[in-house]
Amino acid sequence: MLLAWTLILAVVSQEMPSNSKARVSEPLTAAEKNQLEREPNVEDRIRVYEAASSRIYGSIRNLILRQQFEDVGAEMSSWLDLLSEAQQDIEQNISRKKKSKNLIRFEIHLRKAIGDLKERKLQVPADQQEDFESWLTRLDHVRKKFVDILFGS
Repeated sequence: MLLAWTLILAVVSQEMPSNSKARVSEPLTAAEKNQLEREPNVEDRIRVYEAASSRIYGSIRNLILRQQFEDVGAEMSSWLDLLSEAQQDIEQNISRKKKSKNLIRFEIHLRKAIGDLKERKLQVPADQQEDFESWLTRLDHVRKKFVDILFGS
């Protein structure tokens, strides 16, 4: 009887999607979306974007550490979608008269995350290196856009 339950649990767990696959299509959780909709101030929305970015970055980092490279691309795409949405919101709504502390913190987060992923690039299989480098380049492009917003370049 115990063996039967073990087999059933094994089959069911293989059929269930992992957390990374379950939210690949949407970079924001329902709670994060709700929070963004409720926040009238772009400064507060930046904190939500940073939290979501940290969550996705952590997921990517864990996938690399567990060598689950087949899921990295989907998570990277999700992260880039989030950053694109954040960039548009910030560009349209931020006050350029003074430097946003939240945007500075968000840019620092991105810089550290990109640096960490560059260090982990050697762990990525050779056949995925080119895609991984492309994602890192695109992430750095968004980070540089944030720097331009901050310093008016």
